[in-house]
Amino acid sequence: MLIKTVEGVNGLAPLVWDLQKDGREVVPRSVSRSNSILKLDRERIPARVGLSLEEFRFAVESRPLTPDEWRAREELEEIQFLIGGCRLC
Repeated sequence: MLIKTVEGVNGLAPLVWDLQKDGREVVPRSVSRSNSILKLDRERIPARVGLSLEEFRFAVESRPLTPDEWRAREELEEIQFLIGGCRLC
């Protein structure tokens, strides 16, 4: 198998795909990101919706979220799960 790196989107870490010998992409079985990259992503995700991480945490607790903010919240919760810790902490 060959490895193909796909550039990150909106400043997020790149993904790595396995390629078959004929060049067809295979859905990645896992995506590897270091804790330091995940922590950087954790800061960048709220910025996509125009908030700092602290402002985003306050928004989650105090008001209804927009669809983009819900997606950001889900991504942040996934990152928290991967690096350990409580939700959005």
